[in-house]
Amino acid sequence: MKILLAYYSRKKHTQKLAERIRDEITTRGHELADEVVRPVNLPSNKYLLALKCFPGIPRALFSTFVRRLHDFYQYEVEIEPPEHPDLSRFDRIVIGGPKWLHLSFPLAKYLKKAEGLSGKKVAGFATMAGPPFPVYGMHLYFGPFENIVRSRGGEVIARIGISTGFQDYIIMMPLYRVISRIWLGKPVSHFLLDSEWAQQEITRFVDRIEGRE
Repeated sequence: MKILLAYYSRKKHTQKLAERIRDEITTRGHELADEVVRPVNLPSNKYLLALKCFPGIPRALFSTFVRRLHDFYQYEVEIEPPEHPDLSRFDRIVIGGPKWLHLSFPLAKYLKKAEGLSGKKVAGFATMAGPPFPVYGMHLYFGPFENIVRSRGGEVIARIGISTGFQDYIIMMPLYRVISRIWLGKPVSHFLLDSEWAQQEITRFVDRIEGRE
């Protein structure tokens, strides 16, 4: 199969996950092309980035603690023209980025600008500071991800979330560690990229891309 691997990475955590996914795909003999999403005028200050997420916090809290919502506030920033502007020539599209409350701003713009998504099978991957909590992690990232892909005529066939163990806002990591133990019964380290769990998840992820599951 011809597969496009598109990703945005701010701190290289998502890039490392993309490289592991790339290795798994190419080892299986598929033809793969890379697309690095590059933002234009993205604020470099982490507090300015957080400020852009604030309007989405009420929905995120409601969705996490009360009832899952399927409408999300998603901020975007402009991106450079993609190297592969037409996705119609690829058999599978694999797209990923870091979780910033919902989607990272450049990735949201890429999903909305990419041409040729109609009728395509799409796989999504994400990096997040804490473990892949079912709602706060996976739902808040892949909810808007799947909404945008579906609105462009594509179908999400696989998704994966891997922890980086890193958070710009240091106060959050102790909270993630405690909740991970209580909610998931495992430490955050269990969900890191170099863990046995992560390798198994990457293998399953590519299995789904191939249609094995």
